[in-house]
Amino acid sequence: MIADAEKYRKEDEIQHECILAKNSLESYCFNMKATISDKKLTDKMEVHDKKKMIDTIEDTIKWLEINQFAIKEEFEYKLKEVEKLCSSIMRKL
Repeated sequence: MIADAEKYRKEDEIQHECILAKNSLESYCFNMKATISDKKLTDKMEVHDKKKMIDTIEDTIKWLEINQFAIKEEFEYKLKEVEKLCSSIMRKL
């Protein structure tokens, strides 16, 4: 009985970490989407950079919808990809 409880506790922890990773990715995408909609900021951006950010964010949101049951590492990898692209573009401003 105790072994079962320990097993389920570990499964719950894994699931919780996965949900946190998914929420982090989703939150980052929506925050960046809101940032891009700021006219003051987008006026300073190159058109191709803005398009690249929008496309990447929209693709990631679609990926999230399709891959809701991905593992934590997949969500973390996607987050790093999006952060890398967005931060490289935002540094230019």
